[in-house]
Amino acid sequence: MPSISRKGPGTKDQGQRTKSKKVVGPRSMVHGPWSRSKEHGIALMLVISAIVMLTMIAVEFAYNAQIEYRMAIRQKERLQAYYLANSAYNLTRLELKLGSQVQSRVAGAISQSGIDIGIDLSSPLCQQFPIKTALFRLLMTGETGSESPTVEGEEPPEPKPGEEVAAMMGGMSLSGLDEFLQFEGDFDSECVDESSKVDLNFIYSQNPLQPAAEGTENGYDQYKRFIMGIIGGPGNEDLIKKADVKVLEVVRNIADWIDPNEVINDFGGIEGGGEDNVYRNNAPGQMAAKNGKLSIPEDIFMVEGIKDGWWNEVSDLFTIYGITSQQGKPQINVCRAPNEVVKVLILRYTETRADLPPLKSQDIEILDQLVEAVKGGCTGAIPDKNKIAQDLDAKLLEVLKASPASGQAAQTAAGYGASGAGFADWIATQSRFFRLNLIGQVRDTVVKLTTVIDLGQGGGSDTSKWKTVYWKVE
Repeated sequence: MPSISRKGPGTKDQGQRTKSKKVVGPRSMVHGPWSRSKEHGIALMLVISAIVMLTMIAVEFAYNAQIEYRMAIRQKERLQAYYLANSAYNLTRLELKLGSQVQSRVAGAISQSGIDIGIDLSSPLCQQFPIKTALFRLLMTGETGSESPTVEGEEPPEPKPGEEVAAMMGGMSLSGLDEFLQFEGDFDSECVDESSKVDLNFIYSQNPLQPAAEGTENGYDQYKRFIMGIIGGPGNEDLIKKADVKVLEVVRNIADWIDPNEVINDFGGIEGGGEDNVYRNNAPGQMAAKNGKLSIPEDIFMVEGIKDGWWNEVSDLFTIYGITSQQGKPQINVCRAPNEVVKVLILRYTETRADLPPLKSQDIEILDQLVEAVKGGCTGAIPDKNKIAQDLDAKLLEVLKASPASGQAAQTAAGYGASGAGFADWIATQSRFFRLNLIGQVRDTVVKLTTVIDLGQGGGSDTSKWKTVYWKVE
């Protein structure tokens, strides 16, 4: 009889329960609440990163757009400022033309009447009435301010810039000016007479080895001394001393850079070796002396010893655009020239007068009287340079207490290496070259335009013969 195994109560259920139990281990924990929290954190980080990246891209895009917008605005303003400066250029040319025409007609009328009016009318119109739209706007608005009552014993307040001119021209008819000024920005002009300065390029026409009469110097050396007198004049003593400028050496370098030969030329026709010793040996990589005329004013800084620290202080006394007479002498418009230039010119002239006692640069009072005599002869629309020369000769005899040479033979002495008729051959009373400094401005954008105009011999009003010899935009 088979044996029957007996199970206790609940044996079967216990087994079933055993089979249904799940083992809880590391694998089962992945799907728990902690796992879902971690997944949510990663998603949040991804979303934040995406937002940050998109924000950075948007900011970069906006920044670049703003920069491009500002650049476009600046380019637009610069273009506007350039054309404003160009407008000043054209208007100044018009002033030069009208001024030349008026002066020619006035000179003709004075010549026919035979009357010396005694005042100088030769000043260029562009210098008498410079174009400044800011001043025109001030005149149109009339905002010169009402006169405030002054307390007895107190000085009246000084006028603000432009108020004097506005008050002086307040009664003039300015109809049409408001329509002309209907544009954005401003422009102004400055007209500088280059013919009133010392021409450096004249050195090129002088021969360093030209024989000179006994006891005198040739024209090359005379002109070098003339330039030395301008640079080292009484008004520049402190500047030259502070900058430790060796005037003799600097002027020699200027002359050697411009003159045609390739050797160093000291005074008295002495040669001091090749010019390369000054440039290529002492400053490797620098070009040798040009041995030709300066092409633009900035070329002067290639000359050894010329530094902007001191040269800029005297540069307004020099030019590279000069007038030369038919006798081969440089001519300076003494009616427009600075007094220091006229003084040195008189000193150089008196050295050619054997009938006069020596005149030194230290004779300030005498030189002032001589300059006054020269400037006093600048009368009429086109001053007579022969009259100026006669006035100077008479004043020289007076202040130096000298007697005139018989037949004025002394006036045929060499001046810059060529004989001439005296002081009249060294000067001019009409200008040929004008430098125009023009500015156009729109808000904070400024464009500077510098140009030099050659009006031709005699400074005529025929603009078809005018030439632009220099043009620079900054």
